Amino acid sequence: MDLWRQTDILAMTTLNTPITLVGAGGIGSMTGLALAKMGMQKMVVIDPDTVEPHNIPNQMYPTAATGKTKVSALAHMARDFAVTRIVQRATRYNPEIGLTAIVISALDSFAARAELFDGVTRNPAVSIFIDGRMMAETIRIISIDPHNQSDLDYYQSTLMEDTPDQLGPCTARAIIYNTMLAGGMIASQVKKHLMKQSPPRNIVLDLVTMMMVVEGRN
Repeated sequence: MDLWRQTDILAMTTLNTPITLVGAGGIGSMTGLALAKMGMQKMVVIDPDTVEPHNIPNQMYPTAATGKTKVSALAHMARDFAVTRIVQRATRYNPEIGLTAIVISALDSFAARAELFDGVTRNPAVSIFIDGRMMAETIRIISIDPHNQSDLDYYQSTLMEDTPDQLGPCTARAIIYNTMLAGGMIASQVKKHLMKQSPPRNIVLDLVTMMMVVEGRN
């Protein structure tokens, strides 16, 4: 795949940085394909679910993928669209699964996020943890340095009980342009990290009001 058009944006020397993507639903499927198109070569994708008919409108899967595991469907698209091979883990995340330098959460619940966050904090190899959340037409992207205590405390403060009105489930009340934007925003955070451009710690985008809040680190 010829990536010369982006060489002034993302250095080719960064493309072998290993990435673990946990969740391949609305946010995860878009993120995985965006990263593949960027040329990222070492991706592990973890998700136990299969593609169902109600996933087709707001997730990056063709109708022909219905009934297949999401990780296999995403891996197939990554090969077709970007000649990128994804390591498939058709299972729920558990602490025995190793994590890589970049860890991305595209999970549906705060309980699952908390479990993954615990794994991130226990793995010194992780250099950035990016968590994508959305509800209807709102997106939130949190990016933290697991070796920064202020970042750890900040992320911990965003974890709460799972309730229907919280900004979190990436498949509840979802629409395609929201999931596409969320995937692109996460890919941009990955690029900033790889290029040492200090990705913002918290980004909130409301597509109804077109208001955006961007917070850096203290």
